[in-house]
Amino acid sequence: MMSLRGQIATQFHEARVQVNVIGNGTVVVTFINSPLNAASVEEKQKRADEVAAFVMKKHQVPEVRTFFVSQPGGAGGSVTDLERYTGHPKS
Repeated sequence: MMSLRGQIATQFHEARVQVNVIGNGTVVVTFINSPLNAASVEEKQKRADEVAAFVMKKHQVPEVRTFFVSQPGGAGGSVTDLERYTGHPKS
């Protein structure tokens, strides 16, 4: 998943990305202090859909969830906002 994290960061021009696999193989991609934190719900859902398509092209996974996290204090700081989106890649 480390290589996937780097690929996502490069593809989507994000500085801080975390990638985790949970439960049944669902991939959770977290963008920390993303420029999209201030974007509309529609823009964030579009990004979640794009991330899901990107991940699913490379890996067989049941679902991709994208989180947008605000963490003003940087690594180790308190999370002040978190939004969750489930990606729906176009077939």
